[in-house]
Amino acid sequence: GKVLLGIDGRVYDVSSFVDQHPGGKLMLTNNAGKDVSDAFKKIGHSEKAKQQLASFFVANLEVTEEGKAMAAARRAEAANAPPPQPAARRGLPPPI
Repeated sequence: GKVLLGIDGRVYDVSSFVDQHPGGKLMLTNNAGKDVSDAFKKIGHSEKAKQQLASFFVANLEVTEEGKAMAAARRAEAANAPPPQPAARRGLPPPI
């Protein structure tokens, strides 16, 4: 499927770039369909990377009030979720 990322109100189809991404394929595929604006800025991409990103532009993203409310609810739910258990502990009795 397509790997679409939202960055600063724009949608980019990076499907053709997944295998060449210097940060690894999973960095893109695990974030498909998400707004990755903060992460894109935090990593400090080069000017070349920003220019290359422009070539993947497909649409402007319109965020509706409903979409904002849904995102806020997901963030609140994630903040209140219990921390994930290590795979080795799932379903096992607590350590002694």
